[in-house]
Amino acid sequence: MTLERGKLYRFEVLLKEATGDDYVRVGYARAGTSSVQPVPSNWLIADTPAEVTVTLAAPAGGVVVSAGSNVSGSKGNSPASEVVANVIDGNTATKYLNFDGPGSGLVFTAPQAVPVDAIRLVTRTNDDTWQWDPTSWQLWGSNGSADWDASDWMLIDQGAAGLADARGASSTVAVDADGATFRHYKLVFTETKGATSD
Repeated sequence: MTLERGKLYRFEVLLKEATGDDYVRVGYARAGTSSVQPVPSNWLIADTPAEVTVTLAAPAGGVVVSAGSNVSGSKGNSPASEVVANVIDGNTATKYLNFDGPGSGLVFTAPQAVPVDAIRLVTRTNDDTWQWDPTSWQLWGSNGSADWDASDWMLIDQGAAGLADARGASSTVAVDADGATFRHYKLVFTETKGATSD
């Protein structure tokens, strides 16, 4: 197929697991040549789903986000082993702990402006402290700065978390974004069920 400069193209690949390491490489050849080169990684944009999955841990800020995104914490008030990088490790046995409690959260940045129409909240299965769970959330969007304290954040939606006290409880909350898309999203947990020490 012939590609046109400046246009986006979607490549979808289905891999069937067998043995050994698996990977996919996409190549291209410039017009008038037959030499195929791999597409550089900085030319690729990962798809980002419209639903963001958040797995919660400790006070108002322990989360795992599955969205093909980069993430940063509200403030650097975390233990060395419970930093914001744990948010995107895909492991619900790790956590991002923010001692700032209610009002803390995280910022996640997608490769390009995308819609978010739902947030799925899931409590960690290996913590027995339900008082850390949030009872309410706010989602903010920005196409400018991703800094937590920036002035150009726009409130998209807010609501109740709807989480039961049992560990592993989940709740999917709809986000009414009115069709808006943003590159940066700030998720703030404004209240928790109670205050306890970690």
